[in-house]
Amino acid sequence: MLSAFSWPISVPSSLRLPAPVNRGVGRHEMGYSIAWIATRGIPLDQALIAAGLSSTSTLAEFASKPFTGQAMRHGWYLLVAKGCDSPLIASKVLAELSTSGEVIACAIEEHVMFSSAEFWQGGHRIWKVAHSSDKGIRHLSSSGAPPASFQDIVAEANRLQEQDSEVDYFFDVPLTLASKLCGFKHDEARDGLNPEQFLVYTKGQGHKKWWQFW
Repeated sequence: MLSAFSWPISVPSSLRLPAPVNRGVGRHEMGYSIAWIATRGIPLDQALIAAGLSSTSTLAEFASKPFTGQAMRHGWYLLVAKGCDSPLIASKVLAELSTSGEVIACAIEEHVMFSSAEFWQGGHRIWKVAHSSDKGIRHLSSSGAPPASFQDIVAEANRLQEQDSEVDYFFDVPLTLASKLCGFKHDEARDGLNPEQFLVYTKGQGHKKWWQFW
């Protein structure tokens, strides 16, 4: 587990953490409990088969249905599932998906201020970072080799936490790290991403694999 350091670093504005409030992609008054993956370099039909999902022609608001998705910039495709413990982000699913491309996966449970982000490639997890507020407001755990921006993001969280002890800024650390890679954060508006125009997906169809949970 990482301890929280206060590095004497001047943090670029692009790495500064936003105040952790819901304000962008979709309105959700009670707090989010979701999981999402962003894939790149993986054909969508292949990704859907691996995830056990089938597409529909229905459009809905972000995270308003069990599974929703939308194409993003720079070749990423976003799939969102209700529930922070969704099988969509199970290790075996991520390993299967990442054999032919890049996969970022996040879990978000705002009711207990838990968040995690991980990056997979070549069928292996490259890194994972998680925050669980019940282990302390500055809690972070990490494995693998997170991007170089990780230390700057943690430094900025420390700076903000010193200024306001009532807000859990470390909750945003894993999510900001993922955002720097794929350009998505669940509580921020993003150019080119329409929160009202997510495609609805259904589960339990297509070619199941032995490890799927549905």
